[in-house]
Amino acid sequence: MELRGTGLRANLPSDLEPLADLAMDLRWTWSHAGDELWKSIDRESWERTENPFVVLQGLGEERLQELDRNVAFKARLHSLVAARADYTARQT
Repeated sequence: MELRGTGLRANLPSDLEPLADLAMDLRWTWSHAGDELWKSIDRESWERTENPFVVLQGLGEERLQELDRNVAFKARLHSLVAARADYTARQT
């Protein structure tokens, strides 16, 4: 999935594509529900920047594949995606 003009990786595994949406969602600036997820992806990058976009941009192919094989990580990711969808639905 490529978000035009963002520089986000086009080669995200399909189960990890929601990461691109979460990284671009400015809700993370005030809602810290996803902090632990981003920290688990790349602790050093997260602690240095606290910016999901930067964390996602810095991921190598090997780390993406590790995350794609991690069932617990994907469960946390999809839980955050569901919570975001619920929040968005309540705002409209």
